[in-house]
Parts: sequence; structure tokens; C-alpha cells
Amino acid sequence: ASETGLKTKLKTTLAKHSSDRIDNCDARGLPHDFQPLNALPQYAGKKKHGTRALRRCSNCLSLASYYCTVCSNVEQDKIVSVCGLASKRGSECIVKHTLL
Repeated sequence: ASETGLKTKLKTTLAKHSSDRIDNCDARGLPHDFQPLNALPQYAGKKKHGTRALRRCSNCLSLASYYCTVCSNVEQDKIVSVCGLASKRGSECIVKHTLL
């Protein structure tokens, strides 16, 4: 799936649940933003070799390839991983994460 298609799917999924949490923001009022783990400097080697970085999803514990840039603290290696939208549970995990 294309990145544009996934972003559209994310917006649609979050819009369905927008009444549950205003603007899908975290406790500080910052909107959640999801990026591929490969975008992190510590996974640059994986991106270079064409493989995906994987960590356990913070919601379902399946292998995830995305993380929330707002809730993570990369400098302290505290990364909040979330399943991508293309996965079976992706929409569910992202919605659960945004409703925290």
C-alpha cells in the first residue's frame, strides 16, 4: 500500500473515533504522529539493506514497524511502537493508542 493511501486510511479510522478523544491528542494536547521505525537513526542500517525494523506493539505485543513520535523518547530509547495500518490489527492498535 502507498504511504498516501495509509495516511488517508489513518485519518478515516481516527475520524470514526474522534468523539472518544478530542482531536486524537495526547495528554499534553499534541496530536499523535506515526512514522516507520526505519526513520529512526538506530535503524538506519535496516533501511539501507531494504529490511524493516520491528519492535513489539505497545498494545497487542505483535511485531510492529511504526512508532508514535509524540509519545516516544528516542534519546532515552523509549519507543512506543504501534502496528502499521497494513497489518491485521493496525487500525485497532492505532485507535487504542490515540485513546490512551
